[in-house]
Amino acid sequence: GPCDPQKALLAAALAAETGRVPFLVVPDELSARTMAAALSAFFDKPVRVFRQRELGLADAEASSHDTETLRIGVLADLLDGNAGAVVASAAAALQKLPPVAGFCAAIRVLETGTEQDPDALADHLAAIGYERVRQAEGPGQFARRGDILDVILPGEEGAAVRISFFDREIDAVKRFDPASQRSIEMLPSVRIPPARELLVPPADRERVSAAVLNTGRAHLDRLAREGSDASLFEHVRQVVERDAERLAHGLSFAACDRWLPLLYPEPATLLDYAATADALLFVDEPARVSTRLDAAQADLAERIKTLLMKGHVLPLAAEVSWRGVDLMRRLDATRRVISLAGLASSGNGFPGALDVRIAGRPSDSYRGREDRLMAEVTRRNADGLTTWLCTDTPERADRLRRLLADSDTSAPVLTLPLPTGFEYMACGLLLIGSQDIFGSERKARRAARKGMRIDLFSDLSPGDYVVHEAHGIGRYEGLHAVESGGVRRDYLRIAYASEDTLYIPMESLDQIQKYVGSEGREPRLTRLGGQEWNRMKERARDSIRKLATDLVALYAKRREMRGHAFSADTVWQQEFEDAFPYEETEDQLRSITEVKEDMESDRVMDRLLCGDVGFGKTEVAFRALFKAVMDGKQAALLAPTTVLAQQHYENFIQRVRGFPVEVGLMSRFAPEALQKRTLRGLASGKVDVVIATHRMLSKDVRFKNLGLLVVDEEQRFGVDHKETIKALTPETDVLTLSATPIPRTLHMSLSGIRDISLIEDPPPDRRSVQTYVMEYDTELVTEAMLREIARDGQVIYLYNDTRRILDKVAEIARALPG
Repeated sequence: GPCDPQKALLAAALAAETGRVPFLVVPDELSARTMAAALSAFFDKPVRVFRQRELGLADAEASSHDTETLRIGVLADLLDGNAGAVVASAAAALQKLPPVAGFCAAIRVLETGTEQDPDALADHLAAIGYERVRQAEGPGQFARRGDILDVILPGEEGAAVRISFFDREIDAVKRFDPASQRSIEMLPSVRIPPARELLVPPADRERVSAAVLNTGRAHLDRLAREGSDASLFEHVRQVVERDAERLAHGLSFAACDRWLPLLYPEPATLLDYAATADALLFVDEPARVSTRLDAAQADLAERIKTLLMKGHVLPLAAEVSWRGVDLMRRLDATRRVISLAGLASSGNGFPGALDVRIAGRPSDSYRGREDRLMAEVTRRNADGLTTWLCTDTPERADRLRRLLADSDTSAPVLTLPLPTGFEYMACGLLLIGSQDIFGSERKARRAARKGMRIDLFSDLSPGDYVVHEAHGIGRYEGLHAVESGGVRRDYLRIAYASEDTLYIPMESLDQIQKYVGSEGREPRLTRLGGQEWNRMKERARDSIRKLATDLVALYAKRREMRGHAFSADTVWQQEFEDAFPYEETEDQLRSITEVKEDMESDRVMDRLLCGDVGFGKTEVAFRALFKAVMDGKQAALLAPTTVLAQQHYENFIQRVRGFPVEVGLMSRFAPEALQKRTLRGLASGKVDVVIATHRMLSKDVRFKNLGLLVVDEEQRFGVDHKETIKALTPETDVLTLSATPIPRTLHMSLSGIRDISLIEDPPPDRRSVQTYVMEYDTELVTEAMLREIARDGQVIYLYNDTRRILDKVAEIARALPG
């Protein structure tokens, strides 16, 4: 049967033939991402993935609303016809949704020149789940400033829209940039969908609240008849009464899902939305979809059983999701489903369906085997067969065309982001994907929405030591209201030596800084009006002058040295960089260019590469290491820990696979025989790159022709280590990596004594870490862990008492049976 990319082509072709949006139900989240990547190659409009939402069944604010806003964006795009295709996992299709009519009724369409009461619009936005804020910066938020109302719509590419009013008339609708808050372009109209899935309209609040109370009382009566534990009875009563009050006042809360059957007596399925949009319905591997539906239902049932025993939910919670068998029956009843089965033995899944046999196979991989690729294209051309080569960037397309021209053969080269290809035997077509040729796909970069940069140094707490620019070191004693001239104002009170006190008005806050000194040593307070502080500042200036003079002399001497001028990039360098599976950020590209320019000059490089963890410093270092080897030089990467050295070693080995580069490892993890072989190879020049811990600084390590040294996490090496490195590499280019450079290193870089490259852009699709600080509650922690396990995630539990850690393990095991 057809393979995954071939299924995507079939779905796209049928969609083009019928003019309808394809809607695919696939077994799991991984299948959804893979299918969406393949479909994206065949559609101009975006391909949307409808993800599974984490159900909130206990009062633990441990889930993000990002998934919910993405889901709403998918539903809105599907109904509006703005999606190229929609892909949903089986578990996501199982979840109950608001009725289609109610969802559509909540959508508000605003057009320029029409009348709309801005106050009523703001109330409507709050009622359909938007959060009112001072400045709209994220999806699902709105801000009102006079005659201007800013709204950021939910969805993966949620538009930020600015609506300007002239009294009650909509004067203009514009798109704006949330980062700069500046308008970008005029729009004729905008459709505003709801921002939450679970909504209680004001007219229904009393009904829903009463239904919660009635259901809760019935359950409490049952518990009383069964003689249940008094604490369980009381807990359930508190949950019911608290939730009923929240719902009566229209408040949103974490555990709202446990009352979903009462909120929506007639909920919708995802299939209802697809039918309303007249989508073309596909089921990928029906047997696997059916199995995943049953598994998701069983997982939810087990979770609800645990929560029911603890009084977090009522038996009603068993109805928060559809049953797998109901969904399969619904699919069968539509009579208009296209089933895609890769194996004939797995069956169509729907009795009495028309069976169409289409054969196919995945494309072979040609990474590093360009000769074989050219030979295959030539053979197929001679046989009259069609071959298309797909690349994901224009640069790669140009390289392929040059390769074809050099090989005296021809084939269409398409800039088509198809990761893996396939052979469609029935029409003599072979599509070779970008990943089949280059070994990796370029992950598309999504424009990051940058928030406000915070430059606040530190928040002050009473008791903290502070430094006033004119009066010296004092102790902050909090805010105090002082009345002067009949006006009462807040002042910061600073205590100095000899019981002196200084009051600083709030507007002069910039005159003080938090004291930073030696750890564990309390500073001596200075006296107001004395010369002690001035003498301390003068001594510091003298010390800084001497340090600066010594450092400038040291680095000036190093600058005078002539180092090796590396050659320009080779073809292999380009292939190595093309194998990077992600699209580089702008800061990464700039840093790579700066490092290469340093290496290609005859001046000895001494550059600090500074960027947060996970921002791509290692890739910059890997390209520099490879460049050094391509010019016949040896390169070394020095890491502070055994684990980090091992990680770098494994990643670099993976990257240079297929290239004639010999890589050695020197750490505790490396066997003695390997280390001896590496030592001999470094001395003879056979080992091109060594990745090592402090072991590399030993006297028995000798390089034949070292051209580049990369020091990772420089701040974790002591002064003696750095002196050894300087002696080891007086005329060798040095690239230092650090997320948190020590103050001296950072100051030298910022003052121009050392060169610095900054990577400030986060990688695309990097999700922010969410932190919740709350009073310890066993039930909340248990619910958070169950929620993570339910989505096939992992949990790390950090505990601070080694002696009692086994007791904690037993406690968690009791809370998570099975």
